[in-house]
Amino acid sequence: MADEEEPEKCGKCSKEIDGGLSVGCEGKCSEWFHLKCAELTVKEYNVIKGCKRLKWFCDICYESEVIKRTNDEVIKEIKQLKDQISRLEEKVSAIKVDDNDNVKYSNAGAEEIKQRSEAAIIISAKNEDINKHTSIQNDLKGAIKPQELRIGVNNMKTTGAGKVKISCEKKTDILKLKSEIESKLGSKYDISEVKTRKPKIKIVGINENMDKDELKNTIIKQNELVIRSIRSGYYSNV
Repeated sequence: MADEEEPEKCGKCSKEIDGGLSVGCEGKCSEWFHLKCAELTVKEYNVIKGCKRLKWFCDICYESEVIKRTNDEVIKEIKQLKDQISRLEEKVSAIKVDDNDNVKYSNAGAEEIKQRSEAAIIISAKNEDINKHTSIQNDLKGAIKPQELRIGVNNMKTTGAGKVKISCEKKTDILKLKSEIESKLGSKYDISEVKTRKPKIKIVGINENMDKDELKNTIIKQNELVIRSIRSGYYSNV
């Protein structure tokens, strides 16, 4: 006579699974549980049984298999996203804008943008009676010789309240110019560096599979105003 199979026992209470409703764990343990031990209602049981895609796991298997697997997948996805961001940052930091609004790739691109956005000063008269654009410009032209200082001046323009703004190609040039004006005209005029804003660019709809041309055209299209501001040498609050 063949040995009778041992009756199935509940994985939680260890009592026999009788003819009542029970549910099997889809995890490694493969044990069966009374509905009460599984903390399932009859309605929930019917939903699980009625949908082949639904799987039920006991607490131990859920914690050791489902949660761990989910966490591992999330960690892997985060690492992939960080790698993608790093590659995009390398591409963006290598962008250089020339005077024709063309984008070229250079390791010094980001530093050049920073320098060009900061190189400006404001000159204003200490005496309100002479606080006129013409007086300031005439005095500057008579006393300051950029060629002798070996500096590159982008332009000189008037601003509100009778002030004059001068921008240079480099931060070092504007500091040299500021020192020269203070030395020769400091008793008559106040000279202050422009408080600048760092240019911010908008980057949306970009993925790591873009080649350089696609990336360039996308960034230019999204940031035409910023690029024009960088090109002019002015990116300030003034």
